[in-house]
Amino acid sequence: MIFLYKLAQAGQDAYFRRIEFYDEERDRVLVFLTNHLELAAATVAAVYKERWQIELFFRALKQSLRVENVCGDFG
Repeated sequence: MIFLYKLAQAGQDAYFRRIEFYDEERDRVLVFLTNHLELAAATVAAVYKERWQIELFFRALKQSLRVENVCGDFG
């Protein structure tokens, strides 16, 4: 399913796709909103899973080192 949104400030159209992915391990449906219109639903779900692992890593790093902000040039 593809949605069209008007970007208020830029006056441009933006397309988003809503993806539902069934997680067999935890018996649940995950819903993602993405602007990647060409990727398969399973690929989008895999990318989000990897991103979440990175978020968990940074959370553990901040908690164990008692760091409030983690910043850097990741580009």
